[in-house]
Amino acid sequence: MQVRSYKTYLGYDLLSEYIQLSLLGEGGFGKVILAQHKATQLKVAIKLIDKQHLEKTFATCGETPQEVKLLKEVTASKCRNTLQLIDYSEDQDNHAIVTQYMPGLSLYDYVLELGVFPLSETRVTEIIRQIAEGIQDLHHLRIVHRDIKLGNILMSDMSANASACIADFGSATKLESPTDTLTWRIGTKGSIAPEIILGKPYSYGVDVWSLGALMHCLLFATYPFQEKNQSQKVQE
Repeated sequence: MQVRSYKTYLGYDLLSEYIQLSLLGEGGFGKVILAQHKATQLKVAIKLIDKQHLEKTFATCGETPQEVKLLKEVTASKCRNTLQLIDYSEDQDNHAIVTQYMPGLSLYDYVLELGVFPLSETRVTEIIRQIAEGIQDLHHLRIVHRDIKLGNILMSDMSANASACIADFGSATKLESPTDTLTWRIGTKGSIAPEIILGKPYSYGVDVWSLGALMHCLLFATYPFQEKNQSQKVQE
């Protein structure tokens, strides 16, 4: 997929290039829209991040979101099975992140639509292999995703052989060196690694833990550790 020039200057109306088709999802920082590029007819997903909410939470006034910086690097490095950035711009109110559109939506939506859950061991093996390849490429770039879960894995379509890719880099970060560690508590209950919960230094291993929790969910239709508010985000 061809990545276009990023129109990062204020005042450029990126959305004018697209026809907005439907709302794909909505969260605390903004929403994701299905849109179609007027000139090429390419369908894309546009994530609109509310600047005011982002700056209050992360104190990043005037900065390009870390998510955009990481997506640019991931796309330029041609990481396997990861969501690819197409364009980016901002206005006074929002950051607009344009990425490839995955018609299969999230892995959570996929398994519900497929109507077969848990999945077979053969199918789970293929999905986990694809996600593991993406994690491996991210770790080669010193990127830790920190929120591998059903909702952050997108599927290429709704077929039985659909391929998976890693999405939503809103919780991701880049280590300063291969041996660097992190301490910030972030992730989603049910798939979050124990060292994050305990406030201990952590690194690449937290993504491997979350991948294991996701595999358990696909095989047994439940996360390995159950608790109330399973999908609740942890962020400090």
